[in-house]
Amino acid sequence: MSRIFLFSFLMLCISYLGCYKPYEIKPDTNPPGNVTNLMVEKLDVDVKISWESPTDDDLVGFHIALYNAANQRVVLTKNVAKDTTEYLMERVPAGTYYVVVRSRDIQNNLSEGAKESFVFLSKAPTNVQRIRTALNWNVIHVNWDSLTTDDFITEVEGQKISEPVDSIIVEVDSAYRRYVLPPTATGVVIPDLPDGVHYINVYTHGASGYYSNVYSQTFSPITFGEKFVRVTGNGYDFYIAKYEVTTEEYRKFIVEDLNILEPTAPYRVDNSKVEPDAWFKWWYGTDPASPGVMKLLGFNTFEFSLTPDQGWAANRYASNASFGRATWEGAMLYCLINYNGRCPTVDEWLYAAKGGALSQGYDYAGSNDPDEVGWWGWVPGTPSFLNPPGLKRPNELGIYDMSGNASEYTYELEPNGTASLGKSIIIGGSMGPIHFWGNEGEDFGPDNTLKPKLNDPAIVKKTGAKQNEAMWRMGIRVLIPHEEIVKPRFNRFKYEP
Repeated sequence: MSRIFLFSFLMLCISYLGCYKPYEIKPDTNPPGNVTNLMVEKLDVDVKISWESPTDDDLVGFHIALYNAANQRVVLTKNVAKDTTEYLMERVPAGTYYVVVRSRDIQNNLSEGAKESFVFLSKAPTNVQRIRTALNWNVIHVNWDSLTTDDFITEVEGQKISEPVDSIIVEVDSAYRRYVLPPTATGVVIPDLPDGVHYINVYTHGASGYYSNVYSQTFSPITFGEKFVRVTGNGYDFYIAKYEVTTEEYRKFIVEDLNILEPTAPYRVDNSKVEPDAWFKWWYGTDPASPGVMKLLGFNTFEFSLTPDQGWAANRYASNASFGRATWEGAMLYCLINYNGRCPTVDEWLYAAKGGALSQGYDYAGSNDPDEVGWWGWVPGTPSFLNPPGLKRPNELGIYDMSGNASEYTYELEPNGTASLGKSIIIGGSMGPIHFWGNEGEDFGPDNTLKPKLNDPAIVKKTGAKQNEAMWRMGIRVLIPHEEIVKPRFNRFKYEP
């Protein structure tokens, strides 16, 4: 009985649902009433608008839109609550505009809107124009066009206003650094920035007491501090690389950056393109009008070669290991083009190796134990003459391999009689012989048992190699004088016939 009842009830429900016609809900598409009495009040640098609200019960707010009358583009949009009857548009630039205010109801219907046109002459000063920026290493360069008295005058629809600029402001990360410059300034250099992401704001301040609109830019992350450390004290101020230049870094410089695939990597330069007193005028000869040819690599051997057919072949210099077949000219050019830098002087190198102002007086660069901080031998038959930098303990400044691994070129050259080419000088410990075959005993001992301390005169050696020649295991460490890192990136002086 109960089954029959349930079945009958179920059929009755199905029949009812099949005949049921749901109630049709029609949305409210009628727009709300318009605002009235739309007024525009022009202040010094802002524009204030006000209106009277319609009496619709389902009103939820208002939509405000400011348009540039010259090109019909939207300058500003804003939604405000229903109890709002005025709105302040801040820092409106000078120009011709019209503003439209529309009512909005609960169904999101918008009224036709009330419209008011106006001309605005702001008392805010003009900002600098054509702002150019460059991020080099840990330095940001910001430049702009010079301001003139004509820039202080704004004219719109035959109406004029003059607002002189009394200062130009450049901010880094808002409160991190702030530069207040005279109105005649055309740029600023922002040096010594820490690693990370930074942004700048550029704007002006006027005699009226108001500020201009703000130019903002965010830069890609700085990672300079991962590779370089600043060394100061005892009259020194420079950045020096934490690591020796690797094979891959030098390969990229020769093959990809300079596009050289010839033995000894010849690189023609034009001396006449550089001022006679430039500190980096260290290459060929004495005649500044005569172009020369640098040689950036040693001659081809089994250990290393460069040819158009075979390309770069570093059989005894692993890609991640310190590179030891560059010439002094190659080392100097690498430092100059990549970093505005050069090789360190003997005195600069020793000061940094001893730990600078943080020195603990160690015998070696970071320890009294030479094996804790340096590599001192090459086992014949092993794949690479040199080891990857940074595997041993660093010194007090965080610099690696200043004792052991590759010996490193210095800025100084040994005079070579009347010849225009000097002879290179190296510094630091070395693993393995440096000179030609048969002269291994002139290095740090035929069995690499000599490990010169930082105060040992033997740590500095004259190689006998000309500045355009390379021996073995002669490495590169970049030094950037502080007065050079703040300059624009060096524009290479490659010869162009």
